[in-house]
Formats: sequence, structure tokens, C-alpha cells
Amino acid sequence: TIEVFMKYSRLGMCTFRSIKVISTPGLRKYVNLQQLYALKSEKGKNSIFIISTEDGLLFDYECFFRKVSGEVLICIYI
Repeated sequence: TIEVFMKYSRLGMCTFRSIKVISTPGLRKYVNLQQLYALKSEKGKNSIFIISTEDGLLFDYECFFRKVSGEVLICIYI
């Protein structure tokens, strides 16, 4: 279970536009670093991916820094 806590601006608006589940129990989505770069460029700069790796749950930019890949769980549009 992953818990997501929403962040709100001073005006009461949510800072996330949407959250999309990428991998499901019936359809897992595994990516290597090249595929993650392509996915990131396809979705744009306003998206953050959460990836399950052998190092634990990481954001996409942490995967690029550590040079690890894994299962893409969630895409958060900001």
C-alpha cells in the first residue's frame, strides 16, 4: 500500500494535477534507464515517476542519479 499525501497551496488548490497508476497487478511495467528517459521526455517536465527498484522506492531523478531501473508504479502530474 502506498499512501499519497496531497499538498495544497495557500489558495487551497491542490499542487498535483493528477496521479496515474502505471503498473497494475495484472500488467507490470518494467523499464530500463533508456526507456525511463524516453518515458520522461514523452510525458514532459511536469511529471514525476515513482519507481520500485532494488534500492527501494525512488523518484525518477533519483534513478537517473543512481543509474538503476525497475518497475514504474505511479506517474504524478504537477
